[in-house]
Amino acid sequence: MLRKKMTLACLGFVVVFIMIATIGFVAAAIGIPDGLEEANAVSDGREPGTSLNPYLISTKEELEQFRDIVNGLNGQTKNWDVCARLINDIDLKGNDDDQWIPIGNPYYNGVFDGNGYTIRGLWINVSDSNKNNKALINTTYGMNAVIKDLTVEGTVSAYSNAAGIVAENSGSVTGCVNKATVKNGGYSVGGIVGRNMGGDVTDCVNEGSVNGF
Repeated sequence: MLRKKMTLACLGFVVVFIMIATIGFVAAAIGIPDGLEEANAVSDGREPGTSLNPYLISTKEELEQFRDIVNGLNGQTKNWDVCARLINDIDLKGNDDDQWIPIGNPYYNGVFDGNGYTIRGLWINVSDSNKNNKALINTTYGMNAVIKDLTVEGTVSAYSNAAGIVAENSGSVTGCVNKATVKNGGYSVGGIVGRNMGGDVTDCVNEGSVNGF
């Protein structure tokens, strides 16, 4: 009887191991980056990172990895259309030695859903007149680009096109709050959007200090 129980237990372990290995294989096969989770179960077959199946972001590291996918950095394949949803407040803990590289270089065309959460510690401090478009998100392009329900805190200092949420916008920014301090030494500065290029900005509030210098 003991041997039979041990055999059944071993068989159960093997089945569980195979299931875990299979799930991992499927995730790798459809291109889910390590550290990022998709909103729906892997088994439903949906492509990850779409508006119906966005990546779920809860940490600084996951936000950086999402940024790298959009921008094509650190070995990631560039994807301007990838979508994400925050599921937690995030502290970037930025400083001069750890400055934020904006999402969307040259542009972003996906849906970024802040889901009511806050990104704190945004830090960008650039005085070079050749380095423009500084914010959490560099440039939104086209009406498929949607930034919504997001609050940003921190400091952005740049020569031109500086903001807390989007530096240059031709998409849609809605339901966002900027609490970041924004400083600009050239032109086009704002709390929510630095420069609006025919995009929509609705139901947004700026609570941060905005200064040209």
